[in-house]
Amino acid sequence: MQLDLKRVARFAPRDPRRAVSVDTTVLLPDDREVAVRLTNVSARGFSAVGEAHILPGTTLGIGVPSFGIKRAEVRWATATEFGGRFVSCLPVPVVDKL
Repeated sequence: MQLDLKRVARFAPRDPRRAVSVDTTVLLPDDREVAVRLTNVSARGFSAVGEAHILPGTTLGIGVPSFGIKRAEVRWATATEFGGRFVSCLPVPVVDKL
C-alpha cells in the first residue's frame, strides 16, 4: 500500500499547547461558580478537570490568571474532564505566563 503524502490536510494544524496546573473557576450559564484545574492551554482553547459535569456546547466564562474571565464554548467532556475553545483568542504573552 502506497502512502499519499501530498494530499491536502483535512484539518488546520493545532496551536502549540502549554501543559499547566492552574487552579481557577468557571462561571456557568446559571451563574454558579465551579472550581476547576486547567491542565493545558493554548491561544485558542484549554482543557480542565473538575467535579462539575459540563456538557459540550455549554458557553461559560473561565478565569485566566493575569488576564481575567475569558468566554469559551465547551467542545468535549467526560465525567470529570472537559475542553473548550475560546470565543476569541487568548493573547500569546498571557499563554506564555501560565
